[in-house]
Order: sequence, then C-alpha cells, then structure tokens
Amino acid sequence: MLVGGKGGEAPVNTVAPALSDSTPVYNQTISTTTGTWTSITTPTYAYQWQRNGGNIGGATSSSYTITSTDVGATVRCVVTATNPFGSTAANSNTSSTVAAIVPNAPTIGTATAGEEQATVAFTNLSFPTQTGGATIINYQAISSPGSITATGAGTPITVTGLTGGTSYTFQVRAQNSAGYGSYSSSSNSVTPTAPPIGLFMGGGDSGGTKYDTINKITITSTGNATDYGDIVHSISDLTSAASTTRGLAAGGTGSGFTYANFIDYGTIATSGNWADFGDLTTGRFQLGGGNNSTRACFFGGVDQYSTSRIDYVTIATTGNATTFGGLLDHGYGYGRRYAECISSPTHILYMGGESGWDGQGFSDFQRVTTATTGNSSNYGSCATNFAGYNCGGSSSTRGVYQPSSTSALNFTNAIFYNTFSTSGYTGDFGDLLTNTSGMAACSSPIRAVFAGGRVYTSGYSDQNVMQYVTIATTGNSSDFGDLVGDRYYLGGCSNSGGGVQ
Repeated sequence: MLVGGKGGEAPVNTVAPALSDSTPVYNQTISTTTGTWTSITTPTYAYQWQRNGGNIGGATSSSYTITSTDVGATVRCVVTATNPFGSTAANSNTSSTVAAIVPNAPTIGTATAGEEQATVAFTNLSFPTQTGGATIINYQAISSPGSITATGAGTPITVTGLTGGTSYTFQVRAQNSAGYGSYSSSSNSVTPTAPPIGLFMGGGDSGGTKYDTINKITITSTGNATDYGDIVHSISDLTSAASTTRGLAAGGTGSGFTYANFIDYGTIATSGNWADFGDLTTGRFQLGGGNNSTRACFFGGVDQYSTSRIDYVTIATTGNATTFGGLLDHGYGYGRRYAECISSPTHILYMGGESGWDGQGFSDFQRVTTATTGNSSNYGSCATNFAGYNCGGSSSTRGVYQPSSTSALNFTNAIFYNTFSTSGYTGDFGDLLTNTSGMAACSSPIRAVFAGGRVYTSGYSDQNVMQYVTIATTGNSSDFGDLVGDRYYLGGCSNSGGGVQ
C-alpha cells in the first residue's frame, strides 16, 4: 500500500475557488467554484462558508443564501479537496461587505382626517424577511395631491400642513440602510378640516383714529395676532358676522362720526384686502350682528337716534341688506344700541342694550329664528343690565358673553353663560383678566376669544390684550396673546361657529 510521500500526495490547489458574485446582498443565493486542483486521483470536495473568517454553522454546500446576520459582514467559502493521500483546503475570494436590500412596501391601513392634518395607519414590516435584512430607519407617508411627507418610527404617522377642505389619499414606504423601498397602495380618501380662524377688524383708539386692519388668529392655539389685510373702510363701532368661508363687517362710524351703511366682506381662509359687499338699509353704528351658516342679521344701533331695525343678508351673495323685522319696543319709542349677539345654529340672541332715549340699560334676551324673517321675541333675562358694549361667542349648545359695563364708567370683568335650549340667564361663568369695555369676541365650537377694548382708572386706556375661555367649562379667562395694535369697538367673527362680535 502506498503512503504519503512514497507513492502520491494530497491535492494541490492551483487556482483558488471563486464566488459567483463577490458583491452579494441580503437573501441572495451565491455559490462557489471548486477552483483548480492537481491531484493523482479525482478529489472529492467539501464546503464550509465563513462570515468574517468564522465558520457559519450548517453552511456546508456549494451554495449559500445570504442571511440578515451577514449584512455588514464579509463571506467566503473554504473548499477542501480530498484524495486517498490527504486533504487540502483553499479559500475562495472574500466578498465585499454584504448589503441589505430595500424593504418591502408596507400594507396600507386607514387614514383619518383631522384639522389640517391626517393620521395614516399601516402594518409595520416584519424583520428580516420584509425589511430587506436591516433595521428600518423610518417610515415615510406621502400625500396626494401635494406630495406632503411625514416620517415616523412606525404606525401611525401624522401628516401635517394639509389644506382644510381638500381631499387626500396617502401611501407609505419604508427606509433601511439600502434606501427607500416601494410605496404601498393608496389609502382611503379623507378631507381634513380647516382651522378655526378668528378675525378682529377695524376699531378705534382714544385718540380718535379709526382703523381698517384685520387681525387674524387661529382659535385653537394661543399667540399674537397677525396682520391679515384690510377691510374697505376705516371704521369703529362696527359689527361682524360670518359663514364657514366668508366674513362680513357692517356699519360703524368713520371719520367725522358719520353713520356708516357699509358692508365689507372677505374670504376668511385667505389673507388680503376685503371688498364691498353692499349696504345696510340705513347707516348706523353700535349695532349687533349674528348669523347661521348662510344668513347674517344686523340688529338695532344708532342712525340718528337708536333704532329697532333688523336687517339681513345672504352671506354667499353680495348685495344690499333687506329688512328682517324689528326689535321689541321697550316702551320708550326708540330702539337699542351697544348690544351684541350670540348665535346657535338656528337662532340669534340679541343681548341687553341701552336706550337711546335716556341711557337705560336692559337685561333681556331677544331672539329671532335666523332662517325666518320677523320681529324678535323675548327669551328671558340676561344676568345684568347692559349699558355699554357687550360681546360673546358660542358653541352649538352654549353661549358665553361679557356685559362690558353697567354704566358709563362702571366696567366689569364678568363673564356669564346661557344654554340655548333654555331661555334666560344660566349662570356665572368666570372673570376676565381685568374690568374691560368695548371688546370684540369670536369663537370656535370649543373656545371663545375676547379681544381689545379699554379699561378705565383715572382715564381711558386702550388694550391689545386677547384672552380666552373654554366654552364647555366654567372658569376665568386665560391670556391668548396680543392684537396687532390697541383697539376698542372693533368687530370679530370666525369660520367655525355661531360666535360673533
């Protein structure tokens, strides 16, 4: 019998084994050649795959499927040739660092709309078979239209910066170290809501200046107002009303204490100067305004004396106002001034007011059904006499109001509220930050914001303060921010509720 060194020798490798692909990626199957050998007899071959130079358990065939453990490492195969005289091992070439592949597309879930945003649900990918062999860095949702994106670590993702009233669908993709994978299918279509925008416009100051500035706020977030454009006329002592898309400013006093019959209008969601809408049935100031979703009504005020006149317009259609009806006669033969309104979806409540005959303040609610023309009717008592400018805001079920003053210099900080389904005063709500008169208000269904006005100590002091309350919860007001300038006797409206001036 021949033995090594006497009649033969183990195989000798002359050409090293070679990998079928030296740049493998996750989940790819690669193989190795045996290489070229010199041997007295045909050798048999054994295989052992290695990761970073260490053996991979069970990887002993001529082919190998790359796993997630290999990502970031190198692989090679050791080929051992054996003949009757012995065995010799030879290493294949070493691969480059194994890379991941891009992830699969996630499975889309349900999109849910919010205020200028949407929340997009999807199924997180399962490691490693769906993630490309690497950890997911993030997921990205993208909108259509707009291609507005947002990222997150997993489901769900909230996409912000959307336009209220626009319909969107969404797709989601995942990213790992290899990059982004393909997008999912599209989600259901959703339409985000517009933010509750509040506008405060016009007004005057103690120096006699009348303003045309429009102040804009987002009612759901605190902060200072921004300049949003100008109404057509520089006016104080005006009133306001609004639909979900359009704001109106009506009446007031201009330079020289003229009785204005102007109605100005603009699109609430878009900054810019307003335009002429039409005229009131007669010029007047210190009138009240209220609305439902389609119609605005303007109550009382001063033309030469106080008037009981109620005008109305269809908010979506420009044109002059039409007579709606009249306020109740309080027995003096003259109407009312200084009063304002709060509105439910179906009715407008005109609050208190003052006689143009003798300055007497009144403490009653008068109500009209907004969709039906006619005179007002008594709806119970307010909390107190209203002898000066009052204002309020409302949700669909409750109104909050500030009575301003009970006499010329007796300003109040009181806030009261009423439930629309029940006539009259419901209860004390809380207090403003300070005793103030001549404010305006606007509201969303959640929050009422009071703005501007003036205080009196040894003299009048104009205010730029805005403050807010949560309509459903009684309590004192909190600071909201500041108007662009000090103003009183300004108008206020919003695109998201019955709250006006």
